Amino acid sequence: MNTNKTESGSSPGDARKPPAPEGAFALKECSILVMPTGRSAVNLRELHQGILEVDEEVIEHHLFRCHLKPSYERSIFPNDFAIWCARALGDFALAEKLATFDPYVPDSITDIRQVLADTIDDHLCAREPHVPWAKEGFSFFFERSVILILDSGVWARTPSELAKLFYEVDVSSIYYHFFDARRRHSDGRDDFSRWLDETHEDGNLRRRIAGLDFHLLSLEEVRGELIEILSRGTAAP
Repeated sequence: MNTNKTESGSSPGDARKPPAPEGAFALKECSILVMPTGRSAVNLRELHQGILEVDEEVIEHHLFRCHLKPSYERSIFPNDFAIWCARALGDFALAEKLATFDPYVPDSITDIRQVLADTIDDHLCAREPHVPWAKEGFSFFFERSVILILDSGVWARTPSELAKLFYEVDVSSIYYHFFDARRRHSDGRDDFSRWLDETHEDGNLRRRIAGLDFHLLSLEEVRGELIEILSRGTAAP
């Protein structure tokens, strides 16, 4: 579970509505403070060794939080390891293997670390004795981060209200409630599904959100999908 989080004060948007009443969904936003570890990799073997040796929060940062980095560029690959293999090594086969791995299934960062290391090790064994090197200037820099959480100042009583509010908040709200929540809660569910369950909304909404194939979608794309699902509400098939 995530431990490197900081609950910050409320944002200036708090004046938009009074405090959320019981049963309402209060939207939060987030950002990250990125910190270097001083470790880098210039080839695939060094990346493999680094994954085995760095602290757990470093793995968590590169696997889950890359969308929140100020320097993030839209990519078809969902994590820093896959992006680097594609861009720096030109190894799209390995990048695809690291992209299709579902990090929300294993129970711990220890399990995730081993899956990543095994995937890279198998790839290295298949390519021996050649070890892929990064292009000049494309070293992988291991980083860690702290996530900062802010109240957005807006809340919703119904799914349709919530859908409209998605246009008012930063897309980081989608990350916090839909992606980060899956690691934050022991049942692996997102905050929207949990809220719908607690407020006894139509189970169809929960099933559609739970069934959303989000792994290769950007935060903006996930927001669009959620807006469509929640806007249509019980009218959805």
